[in-house]
Amino acid sequence: MNATPGGGGTITIIGELPRELAKLFGTPTDIARIVTDAGLDPGMLVIYGQSPIIAWTIALMAAEHHPGIGAVIHAAQRDNPANEVLARAMQYISAGRLSFSQTDSTIHVEIIAADSSISAGTTVFRYIPPGRAWVGSDDGYEHERPRHQVRQSAFFLQDAPVTRAEFEAFCNTTGFRTSAELGSEALYVSEGIWRPLAGATWRLPSGGTSPFPMGGDHPVVQVSWYDASIYCRWFADVTGLAVGLPTETQWEYAAGGPAGLRWPFGETYEPGIANVEHPGTTPVRGFPPNAFGLYDMAGNAYQWCADWYTDQWTRAGHSLSGTPSLDPAGPGAGSYKVLHGGSWFDTPYHCRTANRFYAAPILAAANWGFRSCVRLTDDLVRTLISEPGWSLVAEAMLGGV
Repeated sequence: MNATPGGGGTITIIGELPRELAKLFGTPTDIARIVTDAGLDPGMLVIYGQSPIIAWTIALMAAEHHPGIGAVIHAAQRDNPANEVLARAMQYISAGRLSFSQTDSTIHVEIIAADSSISAGTTVFRYIPPGRAWVGSDDGYEHERPRHQVRQSAFFLQDAPVTRAEFEAFCNTTGFRTSAELGSEALYVSEGIWRPLAGATWRLPSGGTSPFPMGGDHPVVQVSWYDASIYCRWFADVTGLAVGLPTETQWEYAAGGPAGLRWPFGETYEPGIANVEHPGTTPVRGFPPNAFGLYDMAGNAYQWCADWYTDQWTRAGHSLSGTPSLDPAGPGAGSYKVLHGGSWFDTPYHCRTANRFYAAPILAAANWGFRSCVRLTDDLVRTLISEPGWSLVAEAMLGGV
């Protein structure tokens, strides 16, 4: 009864996870509450009078054959977002798909062949073709070096960062509460220094202290990597698409294109072409898109990537000589997650395509957001190649580089 390997190794549900749950929620009342929140019938489970570890093992074994297994972990992780075991389980249980017992809603998905995109509700995913991508930089920070190539299979990337309105719809539908809302640190700049700010959440990124207005069309910020990942899992559930955060190389390839441009819009920066050195976020799609039709790949809000951070490209699975690596996904474990793109607070230099930032996945900040990515599954490829007007073949999308 194992989850998919990842994050820090295989998660053994009947071993590591019940022990963590027992430490955090060890009374019969706690167990009953989490099980009920997950949508399971407490009457199915013999939990009273048992040791906490036995009780949680019984609960999870029952949930294995019930759509509530992901929801058990979801309910527990919401109460304790900093717990690494729960967070990893949240990511990898059930082959990367979560079951949200709070909703059985769906989002209509439409393939738009005319502009090579997928529409899912208000979200648009742009097709990024396979190719050889330049990543890194020889004239940036040390951990960007060396500039080198990778081979990248095709994928779809959200054309703009997830907005406050889109994230609000998710929270309203599922009852989800973010890491900051549950007590983890949310950061805000004060006198030029980033500091924890009590009361700051995605709803009030500045804790209510900033007069700068934020509409529903602004990128959502003050979300942790865990929050962003859980949103993606929910979006996968309600669309049937393989939604997740982009890898670092997917993000950098989508931003700089096959030529590996210094900025998403070219080799030089022109004032007014992106939201940088500004008092706060601006509406998404407010500046011109890049060649792939993607907005806000520089400035506005930093964007979480799927990868654990390492300062050595070889540790991230990148070959620096010979045949470039195909679809490197970063190291299997780490302490920090990668962010890309720069933000409203940053200088243009920090909004370069190759600029790499990293942070603990439980943290949130007033200039960190995310956008989601759609991986090409066999089913989606079959649908695309049969779509009139798409004019693609499977070999051109999956690894054909």
